[in-house]
Amino acid sequence: MDSILAIEDSSFQLNKYREVLGEEFDVIFADCSRAARHYFKTNRQSIVAIIFDGNLSSTDPEPTTEKIVADFRTAGFTGPMFAATTDDRMEKLLLRNGCSHKLSKHNSPTWLKKIKAALR
Repeated sequence: MDSILAIEDSSFQLNKYREVLGEEFDVIFADCSRAARHYFKTNRQSIVAIIFDGNLSSTDPEPTTEKIVADFRTAGFTGPMFAATTDDRMEKLLLRNGCSHKLSKHNSPTWLKKIKAALR
């Protein structure tokens, strides 16, 4: 089964991703930068899309994800990357660093449709 890597520190949001996307994709959750990098490396072959929250926990060694976006692009990931943040400034940074799409955290009924469209 194809996988989606969701990088998000909110357990509520992660559960929403699982609820909406879990029947179609294996959703791999990373709640910190270390887990994001680990799961990307170990599941690279099955990951077809990545969802990025812009801000992780302030105690995370990388509390924002724009560098992770750039690093994953540099590593050769060519699939869709979604900026899913409520912070407009961070959304712009994520898009500038390699995210190809926006994903509204508050409009979950559209997630599956948007991701499938991006994978075509």
